Amino acid sequence: RANIQLVIFVAMWKNKYLWLTVLFAWLFCMFFMGKLWMNPNDWVFSKSGDGLQAYYQSIWHVRYDSTFWQQSSMNYPFGESIFFTGGQPLVSNLVLFLKPLVDLSGHMVAITNMMMLSSALFCAAFLFLIFDRLKLQPWMAIGAAIVIMLTTQQWERMRGHFPLAWMFAIPGMLYLLMWYYDKISWKKSFWIMLFVLFLSFGHMYYIVFFGVIAGSFFLAHAARSSSRQRLRMTLHFLLQAALPFVILQLLVSYSSDVTDRTILPWGFLEFRSTWASYLYPYGLWYEKFFYDLKPKFDISWEGISYIGGASYLILMILFCAMVYYLLKRQFHHFRMDVTSWALLLSFVFCMIISFAFPFNLGLEDWLSYTGPLQQFRGIGRFASVAFFPLSILLFSSFSRTGILQGKAGILLFPFVLIVGLKEGVSKVRSQVDLISNVRGEVLCGSEHLPDELKTKKYQALLPLPFFHIGSENIWLADEAELARIVFDVSEGLQLPTFAVLMSRTSVSQTFKSIALTSELMEYPEILKQLPSDYPFLVIADTSRLSTREAILISHASFICNWDKRQFYELSPKAFAEIMKEQQGKLPPTPYQLGEFCMLSDSAQQAFFIPTDTSYVFDDQNHRMIESHVPTEWRGKKVKISFWIEDFVRDLIPRTRFEIIQLGQLGIMRSDGEICGRRIVGLYHGNALIEYEIEIDSQTERIEVLCHNRLLPGKNFRAFSFLIRPDSLNCAILRDGKRSYNNRLFD
Repeated sequence: RANIQLVIFVAMWKNKYLWLTVLFAWLFCMFFMGKLWMNPNDWVFSKSGDGLQAYYQSIWHVRYDSTFWQQSSMNYPFGESIFFTGGQPLVSNLVLFLKPLVDLSGHMVAITNMMMLSSALFCAAFLFLIFDRLKLQPWMAIGAAIVIMLTTQQWERMRGHFPLAWMFAIPGMLYLLMWYYDKISWKKSFWIMLFVLFLSFGHMYYIVFFGVIAGSFFLAHAARSSSRQRLRMTLHFLLQAALPFVILQLLVSYSSDVTDRTILPWGFLEFRSTWASYLYPYGLWYEKFFYDLKPKFDISWEGISYIGGASYLILMILFCAMVYYLLKRQFHHFRMDVTSWALLLSFVFCMIISFAFPFNLGLEDWLSYTGPLQQFRGIGRFASVAFFPLSILLFSSFSRTGILQGKAGILLFPFVLIVGLKEGVSKVRSQVDLISNVRGEVLCGSEHLPDELKTKKYQALLPLPFFHIGSENIWLADEAELARIVFDVSEGLQLPTFAVLMSRTSVSQTFKSIALTSELMEYPEILKQLPSDYPFLVIADTSRLSTREAILISHASFICNWDKRQFYELSPKAFAEIMKEQQGKLPPTPYQLGEFCMLSDSAQQAFFIPTDTSYVFDDQNHRMIESHVPTEWRGKKVKISFWIEDFVRDLIPRTRFEIIQLGQLGIMRSDGEICGRRIVGLYHGNALIEYEIEIDSQTERIEVLCHNRLLPGKNFRAFSFLIRPDSLNCAILRDGKRSYNNRLFD
């Protein structure tokens, strides 16, 4: 760490003000987060979610993976391309490459942390270079660089999205583009291309960020250039932005043979920003003065990027100056140079994109025509990009305004800096408190694990309740908070896990994985693809198991308790035994002609509706079934189950069903959720879906509505609807086969 700082300072000695900027930034960092800088391997910035997963994937990759581009830690036995995990391909592959010379695998937590912490120094350096190029006085340039560095929203990214917390990325792009347009050359374009490629290996979003910023600079300069110059700039733009994208796509294709990733990730319109994302000071001491701007609905954390109190002050000062010049009719003061136009366009375009415009205007259907762009679902992240060109433009405009270049500016600018520094220090302090998590026993190897877990060889970890978040079709959330323990044991024992906590997983692989913990109506295909017959190590929270997961535990051998969880050994052969037991539930009594439904209690009533419901998806709600409600059901729980044909198609699990209870007074109650969260089991590519609802005391009939606006024009078929009280079991004869509570078995 000391050597890195020394290299930075020596490399910058020719510009004493740049040296001072970095020194001040370093002093701020050391004062507020010195404990993190001094012992970076002893702290984890996040003990859950994306952050913990990034640590785990990176450590696993440098310790256990044998290839650079494939990750084997999760999604067992298939693995995944490192570009679709939190494995940080840039950092972890560099460590993996150097491993034969120097083994740094035990320091991946420190390396990950220092990549974020030291990025603040480079951020301040790039910002100073930008302001120096814009002709700010040195003391103004230093102060503005420090204020913007301290108030950027990227500090909050340290809690999870680690590569997106690299603060130097956007200022670096802006500076290099200014440098390039001073005198266009292929050499400069080549260096920019390398910088963008470097960032894209940290996170794919940086290519799109750069594309928008570079496009803004291109438009600003093209407006003042000849057609020949515009053609030349276009070729340079392709080298700077398109070539890194092509290289990255080639590596992604090389790293994986998966061809069935989802075409439309969830969250494009959820993870966006609004005006309040930029203008409302959440949690700051002066928030009460902005109460009228507070949104009446929750804003996605992804899209929050408050411009800051210093920027607000500058806006007010510039507004007063503008009124003064208008009254004086001195319109020449409103002229902007090409760099200012480029910064303004960068801010405007990034802001509009962060709004998810035009899709946020009720045009969500248009997403299906955007091709690969819809893969960038965290559209609100453009708000943190917009922050930099806006802040730079405001500070530079302040210094250039005529009446502020004299005593007025000398008096006002320090006040602006004080406000910005106070706010920045408050932000950094709050973030330090949130990311200062003592590492303790998180991903510390096998030494602290119970001896009972080390005595036998297993092939993979199976957490129960099972969690799988990744394909954007099925969301089995980690509600039991098992991920930390799973990652800890996985890393310590070098055991991959069936669980998934990553993005864009193969759709077909997802269904194979969830079949393990679904009701076994057919033998799980994934068991046929396992590389060995070794048992699974099950990590369970037995207080939260579903009925089908409890059945798995009943066929497993208890090992030990550890960290308030239970550990079991489960043989792959147990799944065949469970299937036989399930088939044994089928009633042996033969059916008589004309009978199709046999009840466990003849005093109760159930409805089986064998009619198929087929239609083509559009933007309308479709009524699937309608049924009256017996009076004895009122106030009780009822289960509604049905089958969906070819459920394993992409986006079919995101079909939403609404169960409407109707009475004399209209709608008494409404229950709804996407069917992917209510899957019971799979059978030959079809899926059994089951909802449990409580019948209102005034309900007279039930309607089941369905819609899916993501697949317009695609065929959809649901069939075999069964409505029964929770306590009632039904045997049904359908198509010559008997089923139990709508379950079918091989």
